Amino acid sequence: MPAGYILLLALLLAIVPAEAFTADALTIGLSENGDAQIDFEYTLSFLEKVAVFLKIGDPNEELKKALENNMHLPVSVEEVTDSSARFMVSGFATRKEGKNSFSLQTPPLSFAKAEEVLNQYWFASLIQPDFSPGTTTITYPDGYTKTYTDKISIPKTSHTVKT
Repeated sequence: MPAGYILLLALLLAIVPAEAFTADALTIGLSENGDAQIDFEYTLSFLEKVAVFLKIGDPNEELKKALENNMHLPVSVEEVTDSSARFMVSGFATRKEGKNSFSLQTPPLSFAKAEEVLNQYWFASLIQPDFSPGTTTITYPDGYTKTYTDKISIPKTSHTVKT
């Protein structure tokens, strides 16, 4: 790499603030069979955008892997941008039949593991990621919603839908 490029990269590293990934919103829309459409909105720092552009890191792919590894469920990527990702997760919520109703129960979610993984990298002390979604909204098929604000862990939730 020419010295001019190295100097430019060093200059950029020196003037770009030490900020990092911020989870802005997590929206989970449940279908009657328990499948979920998950929309994840986030903000990347300048350096993270450069890393994604250069394919050094892809937060969308990392989130997909994390979801599959932690939930042991199939995840398909629907849409990816530089500030959001949309996934479909089959069997995300557990469905239980009732008389003239059914209930859906979501699993607990925690982003604490993501912070633990990040802290293993050499650059962890240079950045300040925020993995707690500003707003997490779970919407059930009948329109009922459950909302959490700035929580690193989301407890399991359940709701009964009348049929």
